[in-house]
Amino acid sequence: EMLAQPIEGGTTVAEELQSAVGRIGEKIELRNVAAFETDDHGALGSYVHFNGSVGVIVKGTVDGDVADPAALVDLLGRVAKHVAAAQPIVVAAEDLPTDLVERERAIYLEQVKDKPENIRGNIVDGMIRKRLFAEKALLEQSYVFDDKLTVGKAIEQASKDIGGKVAVLGFARFKVGE
Repeated sequence: EMLAQPIEGGTTVAEELQSAVGRIGEKIELRNVAAFETDDHGALGSYVHFNGSVGVIVKGTVDGDVADPAALVDLLGRVAKHVAAAQPIVVAAEDLPTDLVERERAIYLEQVKDKPENIRGNIVDGMIRKRLFAEKALLEQSYVFDDKLTVGKAIEQASKDIGGKVAVLGFARFKVGE
């Protein structure tokens, strides 16, 4: 479906790819595609790494009227830079696949098997939060622009200037060769 999409100049994505292959003489494949739509309360932020090896799109929305659209796009752009660097796999901890969380829980339970039984559960819960959630869930990660904040807290603080509570609804991270 993406290959049939029209682009500037009256060609399609497929025709432009074919033309690029002819110009550079290298095989080019379109492997990953993401599409996001927004309304008047949302925006997209993006980031492409200076060498073009990594690109990110972040979709956000505001609960209420957007007082400063430029500030919203700027915030989402910073979040996109964070995603490029920190490589989360989901927006929120509750979005993590249950089998992944349970697999990690089993590993952590094995690591604390010598601890008293009545505290093992609390220790494992803490390990899940500090290791799995803080590494894989965007909103729980330490913000690359201010390591004293999580991404969730940074978004919460920036929301005041934007005019309403900002929520990240999704992201797509692309890396050349993946």
